[in-house]
Amino acid sequence: MAPLAPDHTEGLVVLFADPRASRYFPVDFSDERAARDLVTSPLSYAGPPGYWA
Repeated sequence: MAPLAPDHTEGLVVLFADPRASRYFPVDFSDERAARDLVTSPLSYAGPPGYWA
C-alpha cells in the first residue's frame, strides 16, 4: 500500500464526501470542507514518522 500523498487528495475527498460513505462515520463528511480537512490534516503533519493515526 502506498503512503498518503497530495495526489490522493481529490479522489479521497470525493470518496469521503459521498453521502453513501459518509453515513458510516460519526462526522458528516458529506460536507466537502470536512472531507477535505480529514484528508489534508495528515498531509500537513510534521512530527515523527508513524505518529499520525
